Amino acid sequence: MTKFKKLKWVLVFLATFTCLAGFGKPAFASKRMGVPPILINKYWKYTPQNSSLTQYFYGTRGKFFAKNTIQGNFNSSVLSWACFSGYYTMQGIDSKKPNYFDWWFIKPNKNYSRIRFGYITIPKTKIPKHSPSYYANKVATRTSSVTAILH
Repeated sequence: MTKFKKLKWVLVFLATFTCLAGFGKPAFASKRMGVPPILINKYWKYTPQNSSLTQYFYGTRGKFFAKNTIQGNFNSSVLSWACFSGYYTMQGIDSKKPNYFDWWFIKPNKNYSRIRFGYITIPKTKIPKHSPSYYANKVATRTSSVTAILH
C-alpha cells in the first residue's frame, strides 16, 4: 500500500475516533448510530480452514453478534458506523470487556450473499492501525436466521 493510502486511512480513523470520543454528540451521529440498516437481520457463517467449527455472525438494530469464535460467543453494542470504499466500519463496546471497543470491518458483495469481514478488539484509547481491507480477510456466506441463532 502506498504511503498516501496509509496516510488517508490513518486520517479517516483519526477523524472518526475524534468525532466519537471527542464530542458528546457529533452532527452526523443520529444517522450513523447502531448497525447499518442493510446489515440488520442478515446472517452469515464462516468455517476457518482446518476446523470443523462454524462461526456465525449477524446484526440486530443495536448489536452485532459473533458465535463459536475463538473468543467464544460475544456481541458488541454498536455505537456508530461509517462506510468507506465499500467497507462498513462499525465501532461497538465489547460485551465482555467494557473498556474495549470491537471494530468490525465488513464488505458485502452486490447481493449480500457473501461478505469479506474481520474484527479486532482494542482498548478504547487506541484506533486500528491498518485499513479495513487488512482486517476483512475472511469470507462468509449467507445462512438462515434459524441456523445462526440456534448454534
